[in-house]
Order: sequence, then structure tokens, then C-alpha cells
Amino acid sequence: MSLKSQTTPRGTADGSTTSPVSPTLLDSPGRLGGTELALTAAEVAWVMVPLWTCAEALALRPAAGPAVLTLAGALWLASFVRVQDALAPVRSVIEARRRKATIPAADAERALRALASLPRENALLRFVSLLAVAALALWSGTQPPQQATLATIGLGGSVILHAAGASALRALVL
Repeated sequence: MSLKSQTTPRGTADGSTTSPVSPTLLDSPGRLGGTELALTAAEVAWVMVPLWTCAEALALRPAAGPAVLTLAGALWLASFVRVQDALAPVRSVIEARRRKATIPAADAERALRALASLPRENALLRFVSLLAVAALALWSGTQPPQQATLATIGLGGSVILHAAGASALRALVL
């Protein structure tokens, strides 16, 4: 069965559709939460660990104080809630499918739009979040020596590339 046949609504005589989605990731609430935690761990390993390692080598000493941790937690929670909210139409279609009820075409279209736009939106939100947390960690740490300014700019560029890569991974997985 091709991916197109799993995501393309199949019409019925009354204009409704039978099944617009394959409920693999959404079958259990723990599966989506586990995927979200695994992606978060990958992002931390891909972005924050190199940031801390390079910053320490440059004597920048980034801070992981309450402000940084609060911002990181708030942005993670916002991202998770956004995913849950965006997937509400998909869950309603899956539930209707389990009940073997007819799915109106408008509901199927809304679910397909959510599935199509969610990975990009979530990846962009996480990209901006990772940059904000990294910037706050560097800004709230001790100031770099004058000669480390160029290295700090290079580290910032590296963080941007790592955050873009981690966000692309998120877009591919979701």
C-alpha cells in the first residue's frame, strides 16, 4: 500500500470520505509523547551539548540557570501543546474510523491539512526555541574575553546550523 493511498481520502456516494489517515503514531497517547521526548533528547544532544562543549573551550561559560531552564521548559511545553492541539482533527477522524462512522469530507480535509502543515510549523517553532535558549544561555553566562569575539560569532553560526539540522530531523519524523 503506498503512502498516497494511506493519506488520500476515498469518496463515498454522499460526498464523505472513508479514511484519510493511517493512525500509526496516534494510536496510543504514549507513542506521540515518547516520540516527542526522543526528538527533544536528540535536539539537546545535537545542539546544546556541542554548544556547551565549544563555549567552555572558548572560556565563555554559558549559564544553565533558572532563567534558561524556565525558558527551555516553557518552549518545550508550548511546542508539545501545539502538536496536541493541531492533531485534534486527526484524532477525531481516527475515532470516527474506529467506530466505522462516515467521515465528512470537511473533517477529512481539515485532518489532512493538519498533517501536512504540522511538521513544518513544529520544526520552525523548535528552531526558534533552540536559538532562543542557546542565546539566553550564552548571554546570561560570563562575558567572553575580547579576543574570543570572533570565535563567539563562529559558535553562533554553528548553533544555527545545528538547530536547523535538529529542526529538519523533527520535520522528517513528524
